Parts: sequence; C-alpha cells; structure tokens
Amino acid sequence: DTYGCEQYFSLPLSLPLYAALLIFGVSLFCVDFQGKGKNDSFAQILFASKKGRKETFGAKIAVSVVFSLISSLAFYGVQMLLFLRQYGFSAEAFDAPLFSSKMFANYSGSLNLGQYLLLILAVRLLAALLVSLFVASLSALLRRLLPSLFVSVLSLGIPSALALTGAEVGRAVNIVGWLDGHTLALFSMETDLFGKDVGVFAPFTVFFIALTLALFITARRKFVK
Repeated sequence: DTYGCEQYFSLPLSLPLYAALLIFGVSLFCVDFQGKGKNDSFAQILFASKKGRKETFGAKIAVSVVFSLISSLAFYGVQMLLFLRQYGFSAEAFDAPLFSSKMFANYSGSLNLGQYLLLILAVRLLAALLVSLFVASLSALLRRLLPSLFVSVLSLGIPSALALTGAEVGRAVNIVGWLDGHTLALFSMETDLFGKDVGVFAPFTVFFIALTLALFITARRKFVK
C-alpha cells in the first residue's frame, strides 16, 4: 500500500522551516549594522578589531550552515517519524516501483518509493542549505534588515507567483517547487526534460548553486576588504 507515501509527498512546502531560515539568515549580519547613525553600530568596533572581518565572516557563515542543517534534519526527521507512526509504512511499500503509485504515472524509470524518498530528502536538505547561504550572503552585502528581508522574499516570491499562474514558464522557474523537491520532480516527469524523468533537477541545482556562490563571493569581498 503506497497511500502513506503519497500523503507524505503531498505535504506542502515547509513554510515554518523556511521562515526560520529566512529570519535567522537575514539577522545574522544585519544585527551588527543596526544603529542610529552610520558610525553608531557594533560593526565599527568589529571592523576595527584584528579578526573582525575575515574570521567573523567565516564564523557567521559556518553558523548559518550548521543552523540550516540541524533545523532541516530536525524538522524533516520529526515529520517523517510522525508519518511513520500514523501510516506505518511497510518495507514492501518502500520497495514498490515508483510508477506503481498513481501519483507517479508519468514516471518510467527504475526508482522505487524508498529511493525517491531519499532523493527528495537530499534535495530538500541541499535547498535549505543554499537558501541559508543565499540569505546570509545577502545580509552581509546589504547590511540592513528591511532591504535584506525584502530582497530575500522577492527572490523567492516572484518565481512562486509565476508558478501560481499555471503558465508553463512559471512552473519551469518555480524556485519554491525546487525547495520542496517533489513538486519539481512531478513537473520534470510530465515534461521529461533532457530525456530523463528527473533531469530538471540538474539545471535548477546548478543555477541556484552558481547564484548563491556568486552572491557569497561578492558579499565576502565587501565584508573583508
């Protein structure tokens, strides 16, 4: 019986998790630049210290990475345990071919439900990590709470809004669907991009890694100069 697995995959994006990552990441650097005037902030003292730039930037980024991984593992771990308790997934269900479920009727590959579950969890963990690095780097670059929060929400909101229109281009650029993993996988199976059922994961992942890396390098250069 694959009903329990289908219910798990049908869960919406974990908004509480991403809200926590967003708030934590935005405040990570911005808090040091809060003050009544340009020269009235903790950042002025920080930058004047011997290890206030390069070491501080590295430490804050490391904290961001650790926070995202621990939060994601805890959130998705508890979520999975609750579903296991409610539906009691059997080993047979995890070994069942993915296409045996109506939800994956468009899939023609060799993955089973257990392997697909691991794939989705890996995508979600990577997505949470990249979002944390993206927001933290943005915070270090903009240095102000409201602008950092606004740009972060806008970066995720515009692609999501396009996806809600139902247009094909909107679904293709749905960043939130990538964060969720499953939504993007279903779209990939329907379109069969690059000749593979889940081939659309590759360009999304490469694009977001490149974007996050570019923002990270720019923020680091500005912070440690």
